Amino acid sequence: MITPSLEAQLKEALSHQISLNTITRELANDGWSPDIIGDVQVWYQKHTPSPSPVTSPLSASDNSPAVRPHPNLLLTSIILIILLLFSSMAYAAYLIAYDKINFNHPVITGIVDKAVFSLPFLPKTAKYILYSAYLANKDAVRGDVDFSLISSSPDFKSFVGSDNVIGDISGYYNITDPANPLFDFSFNMGNDLNFYVRKGNTKNIYIKINHIPATLTTALHSDAATINPVLDNWIIIDSAAPSTMSNHLSPPRPTPKKTSPTCKN
Repeated sequence: MITPSLEAQLKEALSHQISLNTITRELANDGWSPDIIGDVQVWYQKHTPSPSPVTSPLSASDNSPAVRPHPNLLLTSIILIILLLFSSMAYAAYLIAYDKINFNHPVITGIVDKAVFSLPFLPKTAKYILYSAYLANKDAVRGDVDFSLISSSPDFKSFVGSDNVIGDISGYYNITDPANPLFDFSFNMGNDLNFYVRKGNTKNIYIKINHIPATLTTALHSDAATINPVLDNWIIIDSAAPSTMSNHLSPPRPTPKKTSPTCKN
């Protein structure tokens, strides 16, 4: 039978969470009888609290609040998605503006071109430059023109003997009277092609060809006897009767001076 003093010792051991095996070993070392040790084991097991059942976090009876993502993580994810969408749209706009893809919608293409090429430091395409010049001068009725163009293509070699072409157009125009437009232009393509086109207050259009590419002469199977009269004379075209053409000698107009590439009213 467990004495009151022994029970007090057991309660103290239990409060310090000393294991039953340790208590049993100490009692045997102190000379307690097997019967007392048996009673101690029964008492200890009776007074030891049962462990609480462990509930699975996935249990349907779990009433704990749901885990919510951290606000900073959610904000970062939204920013990354927005940046990804913006980058995709910017790349698509680049492909459309520089004709990398064929987007058959003129209205949207025009809006995209204007948005992309309005950004500084971005190279402008020749198509955009020409179209912008057209928009800027479409309502002009008179002005001066000085336009230069440098282009490269293998197709030019059969015409001018080189892959690179440097051309310029200079002169003036006056269409105040649409029924009687006035103009005087000089066209140059390097040293291979040069000619003038002019129209004054008369109905005649005057053309003076000074140089033509040798490759063109060969392609036309023409010789000097055929070409020289064309190069030495002004060609006169009656604009009132476009089917009539005659040769006429006239003092040549001085070649306009070249200036920087501009187009102004």
